Amino acid sequence: PNFSVRLYTVEGAAVIPKAKPYLACFVIEGSGKLNGYPLAAGNSFLVTSQAAELKVEGCMQILAAHG
Repeated sequence: PNFSVRLYTVEGAAVIPKAKPYLACFVIEGSGKLNGYPLAAGNSFLVTSQAAELKVEGCMQILAAHG
């Protein structure tokens, strides 16, 4: 009940909602950008409660653990 894991498929531009205060994300396929920063398969990143939203663009799959 305290966390969930989701797979986001990005094709173009999107905004990923933050259901919980923290996210641990892994780019498992493709490439693109997150809030203007480049991402590629194999990259991972943490999002803290201070980020209001995640703007993504490109063609990639992101595995996100919300907690």
